Amino acid sequence: MSALVIVVIALVLAVLVLAGVVWFVMDSNNRVRRFARSTDLIPGQPGRAPAEWATSTAAEAQLHQRIRYAIADVHQAPGAHSTPEVIAARDDLDKAVFELDDQLIAVGEMADEGAIGVIDSRVVEKDDDDEDHEPDRVEQAAKAAEGIDSPKARKLRAIEQTILVLEALPKKIWDARPDAAVADLNSVAKVLRGK
Repeated sequence: MSALVIVVIALVLAVLVLAGVVWFVMDSNNRVRRFARSTDLIPGQPGRAPAEWATSTAAEAQLHQRIRYAIADVHQAPGAHSTPEVIAARDDLDKAVFELDDQLIAVGEMADEGAIGVIDSRVVEKDDDDEDHEPDRVEQAAKAAEGIDSPKARKLRAIEQTILVLEALPKKIWDARPDAAVADLNSVAKVLRGK
Protein backbone atom coordinates (compact mmCIF):
# COMPACT_ATOMS: atom_id res chain seq x y z
CA MET A 1 0.00 0.00 0.00
CA SER A 2 2.76 2.48 0.89
CA ALA A 3 4.54 1.71 -2.39
CA LEU A 4 1.35 2.62 -4.26
CA VAL A 5 1.11 5.94 -2.39
CA ILE A 6 4.74 6.74 -3.24
CA VAL A 7 4.15 5.95 -6.92
CA VAL A 8 1.00 8.12 -7.00
CA ILE A 9 2.81 11.01 -5.29
CA ALA A 10 5.74 10.67 -7.72
CA LEU A 11 3.36 10.68 -10.70
CA VAL A 12 1.52 13.74 -9.38
CA LEU A 13 4.81 15.57 -8.85
CA ALA A 14 6.01 14.57 -12.33
CA VAL A 15 2.78 15.87 -13.89
CA LEU A 16 3.06 19.15 -11.93
CA VAL A 17 6.70 19.62 -12.98
CA LEU A 18 5.83 18.84 -16.60
CA ALA A 19 2.90 21.28 -16.50
CA GLY A 20 5.19 23.95 -15.05
CA VAL A 21 7.77 23.43 -17.78
CA VAL A 22 5.11 23.58 -20.51
CA TRP A 23 3.64 26.76 -19.01
CA PHE A 24 7.11 28.36 -18.77
CA VAL A 25 7.96 27.54 -22.40
CA MET A 26 4.62 28.80 -23.71
CA ASP A 27 4.76 31.98 -21.64
CA SER A 28 8.32 32.72 -22.74
CA ASN A 29 7.43 32.09 -26.36
CA ASN A 30 4.42 34.40 -26.13
CA ARG A 31 6.47 37.19 -24.54
CA VAL A 32 9.16 36.92 -27.22
CA ARG A 33 6.57 36.97 -30.01
CA ARG A 34 4.69 39.87 -28.42
CA PHE A 35 7.90 41.93 -28.23
CA ALA A 36 8.88 40.96 -31.79
CA ARG A 37 5.52 42.18 -33.12
CA SER A 38 5.44 45.34 -31.02
CA THR A 39 6.83 48.73 -31.96
CA ASP A 40 8.54 49.14 -28.58
CA LEU A 41 12.10 50.32 -28.97
CA ILE A 42 12.72 49.77 -25.29
CA PRO A 43 10.43 47.36 -23.44
CA GLY A 44 7.36 49.37 -22.51
CA GLN A 45 8.37 52.44 -24.56
CA PRO A 46 7.14 52.66 -28.15
CA GLY A 47 9.67 53.72 -30.74
CA ARG A 48 9.27 56.20 -33.56
CA ALA A 49 10.34 53.88 -36.39
CA PRO A 50 7.83 52.75 -39.00
CA ALA A 51 5.72 49.84 -37.75
CA GLU A 52 6.71 47.69 -40.73
CA TRP A 53 10.33 47.73 -39.51
CA ALA A 54 9.33 45.16 -36.87
CA THR A 55 9.24 42.46 -39.56
CA SER A 56 10.99 43.97 -42.59
CA THR A 57 14.27 42.63 -43.98
CA ALA A 58 15.49 46.02 -45.23
CA ALA A 59 18.92 47.02 -43.94
CA GLU A 60 17.50 49.87 -41.84
CA ALA A 61 14.82 47.64 -40.36
CA GLN A 62 17.31 44.92 -39.45
CA LEU A 63 19.53 47.46 -37.69
CA HIS A 64 16.46 48.77 -35.83
CA GLN A 65 15.60 45.22 -34.76
CA ARG A 66 19.16 44.70 -33.52
CA ILE A 67 18.92 47.89 -31.45
CA ARG A 68 15.62 46.69 -29.94
CA TYR A 69 16.96 43.29 -28.96
CA ALA A 70 20.26 44.69 -27.65
CA ILE A 71 18.59 47.20 -25.33
CA ALA A 72 16.08 44.54 -24.24
CA ASP A 73 19.06 42.37 -23.25
CA VAL A 74 20.50 45.30 -21.28
CA HIS A 75 17.20 45.67 -19.41
CA GLN A 76 17.16 41.95 -18.60
CA ALA A 77 20.68 41.96 -17.15
CA PRO A 78 20.59 41.79 -13.34
CA GLY A 79 23.37 44.38 -13.17
CA ALA A 80 21.13 46.96 -14.86
CA HIS A 81 18.86 47.22 -11.81
CA SER A 82 21.25 47.02 -8.87
CA THR A 83 21.39 50.59 -7.50
CA PRO A 84 19.75 53.98 -8.15
CA GLU A 85 22.97 55.16 -9.84
CA VAL A 86 22.92 52.18 -12.21
CA ILE A 87 19.24 52.76 -12.99
CA ALA A 88 19.93 56.44 -13.73
CA ALA A 89 22.80 55.47 -16.06
CA ARG A 90 20.55 52.88 -17.75
CA ASP A 91 17.84 55.51 -18.23
CA ASP A 92 20.42 57.80 -19.84
CA LEU A 93 21.41 54.91 -22.11
CA ASP A 94 17.74 54.52 -23.05
CA LYS A 95 17.70 58.16 -24.18
CA ALA A 96 20.86 57.57 -26.21
CA VAL A 97 19.22 54.52 -27.81
CA PHE A 98 16.26 56.66 -28.87
CA GLU A 99 18.68 59.21 -30.36
CA LEU A 100 20.50 56.46 -32.27
CA ASP A 101 17.21 55.05 -33.54
CA ASP A 102 16.16 58.54 -34.65
CA GLN A 103 19.42 58.76 -36.64
CA LEU A 104 18.63 55.39 -38.19
CA ILE A 105 15.12 56.56 -39.10
CA ALA A 106 16.61 59.65 -40.77
CA VAL A 107 19.05 57.48 -42.73
CA GLY A 108 16.18 55.19 -43.69
CA GLU A 109 14.40 58.17 -45.23
CA MET A 110 17.40 58.99 -47.43
CA ALA A 111 17.09 58.11 -51.10
CA ASP A 112 18.69 54.86 -52.19
CA GLU A 113 21.46 55.56 -54.65
CA GLY A 114 21.71 52.17 -56.26
CA ALA A 115 21.99 48.94 -54.36
CA ILE A 116 23.16 48.93 -50.77
CA GLY A 117 25.51 46.03 -50.49
CA VAL A 118 23.69 43.96 -53.10
CA ILE A 119 24.66 43.68 -56.73
CA ASP A 120 21.84 43.02 -59.16
CA SER A 121 22.07 39.50 -60.57
CA ARG A 122 21.64 40.88 -64.08
CA VAL A 123 25.03 42.54 -63.67
CA VAL A 124 26.90 39.27 -63.22
CA GLU A 125 24.80 36.94 -65.37
CA LYS A 126 25.97 37.02 -68.93
CA ASP A 127 24.25 35.26 -71.76
CA ASP A 128 26.61 34.44 -74.66
CA ASP A 129 24.17 35.63 -77.29
CA ASP A 130 23.33 38.82 -75.36
CA GLU A 131 26.21 41.03 -76.51
CA ASP A 132 23.83 43.93 -77.26
CA HIS A 133 23.23 44.51 -73.53
CA GLU A 134 26.90 44.67 -72.50
CA PRO A 135 26.86 48.49 -72.03
CA ASP A 136 23.76 48.13 -69.82
CA ARG A 137 25.55 45.60 -67.63
CA VAL A 138 28.57 47.87 -67.24
CA GLU A 139 26.31 50.77 -66.29
CA GLN A 140 24.39 48.61 -63.79
CA ALA A 141 27.65 47.40 -62.24
CA ALA A 142 28.88 50.97 -61.85
CA LYS A 143 25.58 51.99 -60.26
CA ALA A 144 25.71 49.02 -57.87
CA ALA A 145 29.29 49.88 -56.87
CA GLU A 146 28.22 53.48 -56.18
CA GLY A 147 25.33 52.19 -54.07
CA ILE A 148 27.67 50.11 -51.93
CA ASP A 149 29.61 53.27 -51.11
CA SER A 150 26.71 55.73 -51.16
CA PRO A 151 26.27 58.21 -48.29
CA LYS A 152 23.33 56.13 -47.04
CA ALA A 153 25.37 52.92 -47.07
CA ARG A 154 28.26 54.61 -45.22
CA LYS A 155 25.88 55.92 -42.55
CA LEU A 156 24.27 52.50 -42.16
CA ARG A 157 27.70 50.91 -41.69
CA ALA A 158 28.60 53.54 -39.07
CA ILE A 159 25.35 52.90 -37.20
CA GLU A 160 26.01 49.16 -37.36
CA GLN A 161 29.43 49.65 -35.74
CA THR A 162 27.72 51.59 -32.94
CA ILE A 163 25.14 48.83 -32.51
CA LEU A 164 27.97 46.30 -32.05
CA VAL A 165 29.08 48.27 -28.98
CA LEU A 166 25.52 48.21 -27.60
CA GLU A 167 25.22 44.47 -28.26
CA ALA A 168 28.36 43.79 -26.20
CA LEU A 169 27.05 45.69 -23.15
CA PRO A 170 24.82 43.05 -21.49
CA LYS A 171 27.79 40.71 -20.97
CA LYS A 172 29.79 43.51 -19.36
CA ILE A 173 27.13 44.55 -16.86
CA TRP A 174 25.63 41.13 -16.11
CA ASP A 175 27.60 40.54 -12.91
CA ALA A 176 29.46 43.83 -12.74
CA ARG A 177 29.88 45.83 -9.56
CA PRO A 178 27.54 48.86 -9.55
CA ASP A 179 30.36 51.37 -10.13
CA ALA A 180 31.66 49.33 -13.08
CA ALA A 181 28.13 48.97 -14.49
CA VAL A 182 27.60 52.74 -14.27
CA ALA A 183 30.91 53.34 -16.06
CA ASP A 184 30.04 50.83 -18.80
CA LEU A 185 26.52 52.21 -19.27
CA ASN A 186 27.82 55.79 -19.46
CA SER A 187 30.60 54.77 -21.85
CA VAL A 188 28.20 53.05 -24.24
CA ALA A 189 25.77 56.00 -24.05
CA LYS A 190 28.62 58.29 -25.14
CA VAL A 191 29.45 55.98 -28.05
CA LEU A 192 25.80 55.91 -29.13
CA ARG A 193 25.74 59.70 -29.10
CA GLY A 194 28.93 59.81 -31.17
CA LYS A 195 31.02 61.54 -28.51
